[in-house]
Amino acid sequence: MGPDGSGKTTIAQFLSEHVNSVEYIYLGSKTQRLPDKIKKVIAPELGLAGIKKFKEIRDIMAVTYHCVRYLIKYCKKIYISLLQGKIVIGDRYYYELLTSGYYSIPHFFKKLLLTMMPNPHLTILLTNDAKTIWERKKELTVEEIDRQINSLKKLLITLPSYDELTTNQSVKSTAMEIFHKIIALYPDKRG
Repeated sequence: MGPDGSGKTTIAQFLSEHVNSVEYIYLGSKTQRLPDKIKKVIAPELGLAGIKKFKEIRDIMAVTYHCVRYLIKYCKKIYISLLQGKIVIGDRYYYELLTSGYYSIPHFFKKLLLTMMPNPHLTILLTNDAKTIWERKKELTVEEIDRQINSLKKLLITLPSYDELTTNQSVKSTAMEIFHKIIALYPDKRG
């Protein structure tokens, strides 16, 4: 996990290319928006009073829609790979939906998702100084990067297995540090 520019994809791909038992699976989506077909069903012509209520409903439906997509990808890709004895490194996960700031969803709904969705054996937050991350990939503002890091930390500390890693080393060094954390969970995968 981490904001854009923290090194998620680079490190995950490096590990999958250099370690035989590691499989990289991209779980993200090109968009976090709710598909237009669904919007048309739940949002017929609304007056000003209905706009706020529609946004709440739309956000809950959008997060639910994307979580179902994550669950399908989990069943079709991750679960199968785990059954084959592989170590799976996922890039993106529904946690980002809960912390992106794009959606405004009630706290109870976040807690519900955290109990219903499969959680990784280990979640690693890749972090660094927000300005350093911004220099790598200038898609978000420094303030937004900082907000995302803090929001992810608040969510991830509630998980059973969470670690944080500052990406201030080479890709290889960072990837190997992550690999050692993963391998500690899977002693039978050593060697």
